[in-house]
Amino acid sequence: MQCPVNRVTIDITCDNFYTLYVNGKLVGSGTNFMIAQRYTVEFQQTNDVVIAVYAVQDPVTQAQVGLLCAGVVWHSQTRPPAPITFYTDATWKTFPGDGFESEFYKERFVDKRWENAVSEGPYPTTPPWAGKVTMPTKSETENGPAWKNTNPGSNIRDAPDAKPATLVTSNEEGSASTPDQGTAPAQATAPAQATAPAQATAPAKDSKDSKGREGRSSRAPKV
Repeated sequence: MQCPVNRVTIDITCDNFYTLYVNGKLVGSGTNFMIAQRYTVEFQQTNDVVIAVYAVQDPVTQAQVGLLCAGVVWHSQTRPPAPITFYTDATWKTFPGDGFESEFYKERFVDKRWENAVSEGPYPTTPPWAGKVTMPTKSETENGPAWKNTNPGSNIRDAPDAKPATLVTSNEEGSASTPDQGTAPAQATAPAQATAPAQATAPAKDSKDSKGREGRSSRAPKV
């Protein structure tokens, strides 16, 4: 990014489970793909934002995974905010399997060996998720925990633990307001039906559902 930013707001859901990281810190997790979560994360001013997701299907079925995510990054002191949008699409990187590096969520991780996610089409019209996701109306106020595999018959790895990100529900008094959230997962994309850590961000609007093979992590292209 040419302009420094210090905030990101993300709407996200996953078929079935996810853990979200921003700039190497743990943001939150979800376990019901029909209910999306919204997170607003505060961080030190930077020109690079790394979005990483641990995503996984039901440990019993170990089927492909679908990830749906979109959001905006901006600077809280810019008046008015000049948001940069992103969403999951085929520019996201994914690792289709359990052999991913455990530090995939960190800022300096290199994902050159990872493959691009597969886009299944725009939400909310692409099955099997079409019209099934309830979109959030406010930001979450608590972090994590990282998703853990509680099925003794499965060898799927746990999502990595990390220091908690700083979550906010609004900007500081007197600062610019939060950008319009109309461009998040209710018109978003999903990288892969397969999980894999993602690291990257993508421009949003006309979002798409992405699919990939069974995996564990995904990274969005840097914003």
